[in-house]
This record gives sequence, structure tokens and C-alpha cells, in this order.
Amino acid sequence: MTDETVTLTADVLEAPQALPALQEALTDPDPTVRRLVVGALDFFRDLSLAEPLLQMLADPEWQVQQETAIVLGRLGSATAGLALLQALRDPYWQVVKEAVTALGSLRYVAAPDVLLALGANPQVDIRKVVAWALGEIGQPEARACLERLMMDEDAEVRRAATHALTQITLV
Repeated sequence: MTDETVTLTADVLEAPQALPALQEALTDPDPTVRRLVVGALDFFRDLSLAEPLLQMLADPEWQVQQETAIVLGRLGSATAGLALLQALRDPYWQVVKEAVTALGSLRYVAAPDVLLALGANPQVDIRKVVAWALGEIGQPEARACLERLMMDEDAEVRRAATHALTQITLV
């Protein structure tokens, strides 16, 4: 990060002329800068940013990958699905959690098989977002997994699974 202080407001971030400089900053050697730039790209909600963001899912720093998964989920790009599925193998549970959330937000129908396996993950936060994502995706084959999650030891996981099951039933 440079010694220069820059104030980023929504007006500055949403200005089209800021986009090239932000995209260039995705290669900054400082992972904090890269993570902040990925977050700043969220202000644009521009589908043309999907490709550079997909590359950021392979960043060596897990915090950058985590922020990228969040932004890709909000962006709504269907092309992000395969890369987000690959992110489910990340060793950091925080990256996996946000990739699951993004897949649910995208209602990525190719995801249920992988998500069903994550329903047994030891990390409570992952089981909770898996239940939510399965409900968002709405595939009937998720019922058995959601029924198991309705018996989970964690109350939030049980609530998410119950709600998800009602979403699937309504479909």
C-alpha cells in the first residue's frame, strides 16, 4: 500500500473512469489492496467484471478469495458457477462459506450434488449456508440432506434447513 491516503466514496467508485485504475490495482503486491479493490468493484455491478473477478478466486491470499466470492455472488454472473464450485475445495472454511453463499445467490442448479456433501461439514457456518443455498436453488434432491440438517445440533442450522425445505416444497 502506498503512503498516499485516498478517500473512496460511492461517487468516486461508481465513476466509469475509476474502473481501469481499479482493475489495474487487482495485481497490486499488497493483498490488502487487492481485497479492498475487489470489494470496491462491487459498487459497479458490471457483468464485464466477472472475468477479472474469476481470476481473483485463485489469489494466493484467502481473504482476497473470500471477498471475491462475496462480490461474485452479488454480481449475478452465471459464468461464475464453475469457479465457485472449485472454490468449495479451498482449505479455508471462510472461502468455502462465501462460495456456497454465492452459489445459492446465483441459484446455480449444477451445485446441489457438491452442496449435499458439504451438509456434513464440521463447520456450523458452512452447514447453515448449505441449507440456505439448497433452499435457494430449490432442487427436490436436496430434501434428504435438509431433513438431516433439520436434526442438526445447532439451532441456526435447523432453522435454515426448515426454511429451505419449505422453499423446496413450494416449488
